[in-house]
Amino acid sequence: MVINQYVNEKKISFIVCTNDERKYSKCLQYIRKIYLPKNYEWEIIPVHGASSIASGYNSAMKISDAKYKVYLHNDVYIINHNMIYDMLRLFKFHSKLGLIGVAGTKLLPTNCVWGAGADKYGKVYHYLPDEDKVLFTDFTNNVKMAGAYESVEAVDGILMMTQYDVLWREDIFKGWHYYDLSQCMEFIKLGYEIGIPNMGEPWCIHESGINLAGYKDAQKIFIKEYGKLLGL
Repeated sequence: MVINQYVNEKKISFIVCTNDERKYSKCLQYIRKIYLPKNYEWEIIPVHGASSIASGYNSAMKISDAKYKVYLHNDVYIINHNMIYDMLRLFKFHSKLGLIGVAGTKLLPTNCVWGAGADKYGKVYHYLPDEDKVLFTDFTNNVKMAGAYESVEAVDGILMMTQYDVLWREDIFKGWHYYDLSQCMEFIKLGYEIGIPNMGEPWCIHESGINLAGYKDAQKIFIKEYGKLLGL
């Protein structure tokens, strides 16, 4: 379901789900270094204490009139200072491109774990705090992308950018997993494309951490809800 038909086309909203003030403060420092195009404005909406990421993102989306929205975790630090320019260039020239991510897969495998997909795209820096080390992950394995972006079936939720408002499925995803892949499916159902930009360097650093609580249950819900759409 698409909402917010009347939007401010010169506005970008950064929506951050947060449960850690240190990480959120650091995330803000990076956002504020991003270059803002002339005649555009931005806002930053923190979502504290959400019962799920999908519900948190919905609550923020509904109060923002920004056409362009950037959804990210509080442990994601955007290092591409030109990200807004790059994002707008893609969205303005490709009206069917509804959602952009920084890592994803061309086709979801039968287990619907995007990282197990055969043809992955994107680049991310991962920061390992316990080792104080930054790792570079090139999901494309140095394969050169031909166009401005690669059309994919699913992207990871660390950083997601949209130019249309589509409700997040908080009705069925009540935790912290598969909200991202679900959102991709909802955009695809509406006829939009999902894309991974042709990045020279990664757009962000992700301070890695693993929380698998509820993952298997969310995976089963996802397959049940979207298996037919995916031909499973």
